[in-house]
Amino acid sequence: MFQRYIFVRAGESEIERVETAVGVEHVLRSSGHAAWISEKNILDMKVAESLGKFDDVDAGSFKKGDIARIIHGPFSGFVGEVIRRRGHGAVEVLLAFLGAPRVVEVELGGVRPAGREA
Repeated sequence: MFQRYIFVRAGESEIERVETAVGVEHVLRSSGHAAWISEKNILDMKVAESLGKFDDVDAGSFKKGDIARIIHGPFSGFVGEVIRRRGHGAVEVLLAFLGAPRVVEVELGGVRPAGREA
């Protein structure tokens, strides 16, 4: 839903450990303190996501069912079917990989309509 974001429950004294964790680039702050979001807001977002409220696959350059070629990343060269759009920066693509169907999330800059390489 929020690509490259995580939500953590941590007190101010624990934020430094979060900031220095591998893969963490930045902690959102407001008035010098770590920003927070209520449990109700997180639950509301989870429910909305499960209902497909954030799926805007019909927007932008890909639609559900389109065939896409992955051009960057570990799945570069694979071709698969677009399942849905994730937020504003990625799509889920269904691939045949290791003998089974697999859904992978790919940033929009890393996919092209099949048949177009650049």
